[in-house]
Amino acid sequence: TTSMVGCDSLLTSYAGGNGQSGVMFDVVALQALNIEYFYSSFSIINSDVRIYYKTGTYDGSQADSTLWTFIGTANVAVDSTNVPRLIPVPINLSMNVGDTLAFYITRVGTTANAGTIRYTNGTAVNTIFVADSALAFYQGIGLVYPFGNTYTPRVWNGTIKYCTLPVGTEETT
Repeated sequence: TTSMVGCDSLLTSYAGGNGQSGVMFDVVALQALNIEYFYSSFSIINSDVRIYYKTGTYDGSQADSTLWTFIGTANVAVDSTNVPRLIPVPINLSMNVGDTLAFYITRVGTTANAGTIRYTNGTAVNTIFVADSALAFYQGIGLVYPFGNTYTPRVWNGTIKYCTLPVGTEETT
């Protein structure tokens, strides 16, 4: 049998301070990898969360839903803010070195009935906020559900779970 090795995660921030129905941000692969899952911080309201993606940057596509591919939706139960909550939607997107993917993570509904995704005010949109040896995360935007008014720059409060490719294997007996 074989087992996967080479999985890690990139934490952006859990400082909080602000939030909106949704967030858009870009990631750039510094190594070949597969995006697995997201963890996020939310305001204290249970609601459905949707995840979309597109190849390339979100910049210029934030108001056009036809440019985005829906990945999935899941209900997320929240009992505290500024702590990681798994969004149980498998992402399963592979990236080669230099590839850019944009993500739109949004709660379904208004902030009054669906709550917010937490973020921190940023310093410069479309600039690297944090990176490791495999993945770079860029400052993005907050926006009103669905594909509505935007707020910039914003740093999504979350964690990106990924596995580098090719995934190493270990023989076990």
